[in-house]
Amino acid sequence: MKRQAEQFDTDRRDRETIAAVRHRIEHSRHKGLRRVKAKISDGTITLFGTVPTEDDLELAITLVGDVSHVERVIDEIEVIVPDARTS
Repeated sequence: MKRQAEQFDTDRRDRETIAAVRHRIEHSRHKGLRRVKAKISDGTITLFGTVPTEDDLELAITLVGDVSHVERVIDEIEVIVPDARTS
């Protein structure tokens, strides 16, 4: 029973944490983060998607790392510089 209660607490904390992470990314004023997504498992956030610059990549990691209960950030984001002819 104690193990179930601990798992429930972890699941609840993960749900609250991922909501805070997604909010921080989605409401960032930096347009370069629009294609960044996140998932969570036991306090570990995995970031994936694309950004146009290394600076945007670093910003995404920093923003997420500052969220309460984030224990680790795994970066799977790709830096893809937009083609100037299509922007």
